[in-house]
Amino acid sequence: MGWKSFIPLDYNVVLEAHYSILQQLEIMDPFIELHMNSIRDDNPGSTDNWVHKEHKRQFTAWLKELDMTEEESETIKVLASGPSSQVTSWQSYDISGFSFSTSDRDTKSMAQNSGVRCEAIDDATGKITTYFGFIDDIWEVEYGPRLQIPVFRFRWVQDKHVAMDNYGQRILDLSKVGYKDDPWILANRAAQVFYVEQILSQNEKKSTQKPKHVVIPGKQQIIGVDGVVDLEDFNQFRKMSLFTNFEKNIKIVEESIPQTSLP
Repeated sequence: MGWKSFIPLDYNVVLEAHYSILQQLEIMDPFIELHMNSIRDDNPGSTDNWVHKEHKRQFTAWLKELDMTEEESETIKVLASGPSSQVTSWQSYDISGFSFSTSDRDTKSMAQNSGVRCEAIDDATGKITTYFGFIDDIWEVEYGPRLQIPVFRFRWVQDKHVAMDNYGQRILDLSKVGYKDDPWILANRAAQVFYVEQILSQNEKKSTQKPKHVVIPGKQQIIGVDGVVDLEDFNQFRKMSLFTNFEKNIKIVEESIPQTSLP
């Protein structure tokens, strides 16, 4: 819905999305490992952080110049050759059973469909981290007439501003945006969430504390999705429940209430 094809003024933005696509496709893993190992071999003693920066700077050009064997798939060869300068943008996009929209479209609608979460590996810790944010742009990056890959460009909330309250709800400050150097992800890696303003107590309202937002997971729809046999198998994002260890956390909260405050 609401699509248009255009050529961005700065092709580097397309290359930025292209790099993220290559990093997130499983079929590219052997080439990523090969390139990073070659950087390490050419620069012994380099830190992992430096190697990652050089990999990001060089990888797309290195891959394009790499001599592909006859055994490599046509898809890998097409990806290696790089994207077209023309992209297709969308205001709304259906994928993985979710209906996503850009944040700009949400401002003109009664619905909220731009909230997302994504799991990714934190380069600093090597651990899988859940990130939250809003969709600013929806693109299909074109690699010729037979291959178009949908990607989302996000505003990410900094991980240090995402917390868990006593009820197991994720609470975050939507104004704390970060990770601006890595805004793109594959559209099929995103799960939909909704942000609801946190309800503050009377004491909290009297303080200078501003309301934050509670994260509520979206629900996938299977209507019109081909090949769906088992709802549980299809709903791959269902593991994020609204409450974590609900009964245990409720008991902790109840025990923390002074007895004199109970009716």
